[in-house]
Amino acid sequence: MQFESINGAVTLAIVGCLGAALGYIGQMSLDFILGEDGLYLLECNPRATSGVHLIDSCALIGGITNPDQPTWVEPAGRQRQLALAVLASGPAQPRRWPALLRDVARVHDVIFERADPLPALAQLRAALAFAAISRRKRIGLVAAMTDDIEWNGEDAGAT
Repeated sequence: MQFESINGAVTLAIVGCLGAALGYIGQMSLDFILGEDGLYLLECNPRATSGVHLIDSCALIGGITNPDQPTWVEPAGRQRQLALAVLASGPAQPRRWPALLRDVARVHDVIFERADPLPALAQLRAALAFAAISRRKRIGLVAAMTDDIEWNGEDAGAT
């Protein structure tokens, strides 16, 4: 999965209007996707979502620990990725491997840091667990990565 920050002023205005309309105070995460014909809201959660990976770490820590810190708006164009998820989409599409590998090399990973490679190495264990779920349930590897947290409207009793 790759993420890129977009115009924060637009999303901040949407969050402000939505929060005010709902009378909501507290944590709210909105994930958007920018399509060819505009901005679409994907989900709204009362917890941090994947977009948190785009926030500057100092701003994030300050926002959590300092109630007086002004609202942080991440500048447009910041890119981050979860390389494991990006690579997981590759086996099903072998022709895309060269492009996937270029993207993985180009975009900063959320987990991997040269100075501390152990968290990234631990992802190999997670990858094996996801592969086992994928095989056992006969679903794709990407679907296996969100199998226990994703709901797409199907009947909850059907599983």
